[in-house]
Amino acid sequence: GTLLVTGCGNEATTGGSDTVVGADTTAAVDDGKVYSLKFSIHNAAGSLEDRIWGAWATRVAEATNGRVKIDVYPGAILGKPTDGMNMVKSGICDIIWTYTGFFPGEFDCYDVMSLPFMGWKTGADTVPIVHELLATNASVQKEFADVKVLSLYAGPGSIIGSHKPIESVDDLKNLKIRTAGALVTKLFTEYGAAPVAMPPTDIYEALEKNVVDAYIFDASGVESYKLEEPVDYILDIRMFAAPMMILMNKGKWDQLPADLQEAITKLAGPEMANAALEELDALVAGQAQRFRDKGKTVTVPTAEALAGFAPVADKIKIEWAEGLDARGLDGTELYNATLGLVEKHIK
Repeated sequence: GTLLVTGCGNEATTGGSDTVVGADTTAAVDDGKVYSLKFSIHNAAGSLEDRIWGAWATRVAEATNGRVKIDVYPGAILGKPTDGMNMVKSGICDIIWTYTGFFPGEFDCYDVMSLPFMGWKTGADTVPIVHELLATNASVQKEFADVKVLSLYAGPGSIIGSHKPIESVDDLKNLKIRTAGALVTKLFTEYGAAPVAMPPTDIYEALEKNVVDAYIFDASGVESYKLEEPVDYILDIRMFAAPMMILMNKGKWDQLPADLQEAITKLAGPEMANAALEELDALVAGQAQRFRDKGKTVTVPTAEALAGFAPVADKIKIEWAEGLDARGLDGTELYNATLGLVEKHIK
């Protein structure tokens, strides 16, 4: 499948700078060298992601007979999450697992995946959608032109944790809530809340000290950072997903012999995303009950409550699309294409 192989090499405009497996390559097959790669992740050592990407690195080592050795560096020890794109482009790390929200303005098209209430329920729902967008949408491809895309996914959806009950959109008024990313911040501002931006590592303490009253955060991330602990209430709303990406330094990719590129490609793309999401979605599936067992009040919003969130969300989505259109980025076309892919892939 060409979806997995090229970041943007199938677009004539990019000059075919990605190496396509099976195409002419200057690298020799089995040169006998061992290629060591540094894989940076921002979640902590021992987190679910640390384990997932460590297991993936092991699969790559097995598939290449030990010729590709990937070391995972958790806890952002190679550099700050917000420096991630610089790190992978400059070679401070060779591979990075990261999130669009760390790079305002850099992934405005791929950020279609962070729009609220788009119709996906699980992380796995997003996998065919993001890979088809990457394969077919020139604006999305352009955002990844300087890197090799190994895999993309979004999700699992976000939930709201708070000190006091939140059951309807009215409960957000004047609420100091931790958000991340321009789109989410704008959404909550329009809901009448008072968004506060901070890195995930600071949320726990901010809740304990009442610097914030609440957060909206990726459901699987809540457990990575133990964010159910400092709150009493959880709203299981699945409002939007965080667009994630696993990217590789392009020069480093191009140095790999063709057979190694092929072996990695087989373990990249949807395969790589689904391996991670199998665990993440399973974690989230049992989450509400675990939180109830810890004495937390978990509310699943009613259809009526969800309808209350919709008008502002719809307005934000249209403004997002029109804002991209105004910059010549085909936002409306991208938005409609994404909704079409939701209908195509989500039963």
